[in-house]
Amino acid sequence: MIFKPYYTFESGCAGYLFGCVGESRCAVVDPRDDDVHAYIQFSESKALVISHVIDTHVHADPLSGGLGLAGEVGAQYSLHESAHVAVPFQALVDNQEIVLGNVTAKVLHTPRASACS
Repeated sequence: MIFKPYYTFESGCAGYLFGCVGESRCAVVDPRDDDVHAYIQFSESKALVISHVIDTHVHADPLSGGLGLAGEVGAQYSLHESAHVAVPFQALVDNQEIVLGNVTAKVLHTPRASACS
């Protein structure tokens, strides 16, 4: 298994690359637009194919690089099925499993409670 975090301490944001080195497959979660080429460079240096790009939530802080990264490497772009966006994506559902060789990630939908009543 490989796991590489990408932290941006100034904003408190994090993205992650993880996967299976033996099967040469990985996923990127919450990629920042500024880091798209860093994910590609790292995955290539480890002979990994980015097969999945996942945004766990939709907002512009930081600006997501998910759709761009997925397009650049030919990966599946995914969001939770409840996302209301105007871009094409593969819907993820609660308890769905994403298999990356010998590494499996499980989707756990954790919606934030509304601050408005």
